[in-house]
Amino acid sequence: MSRRADAIRRAVHPLARYLRRTCPSDRPVHVRVCRCRLVYGDCERAATAYRIRVNDDQDVDSAVGTLLHEWAHALSYGLDGDEEHGAFFEAAERLVFEAYHDRDRG
Repeated sequence: MSRRADAIRRAVHPLARYLRRTCPSDRPVHVRVCRCRLVYGDCERAATAYRIRVNDDQDVDSAVGTLLHEWAHALSYGLDGDEEHGAFFEAAERLVFEAYHDRDRG
């Protein structure tokens, strides 16, 4: 495991625990930091949970931003029809980023 991947895990996993409390979705959200073929990350809806993958081949700030963005997808999944970044997603993303900034202020 690289130092960068380790640093990303140390930032992403506590943030995911915080988001589970402050921005809960309609089903559990599982977060994995991994080397994947994605540019930054993705969010997939499985039968009983959402699975967020955050690529470990980016800097820590980008990884945190990726988690926040993908968490908004988990909150808004299916609400915007076929549009990936529609109005519900934008509202969810604002909520998630506000929660993150509140955490930093708190």
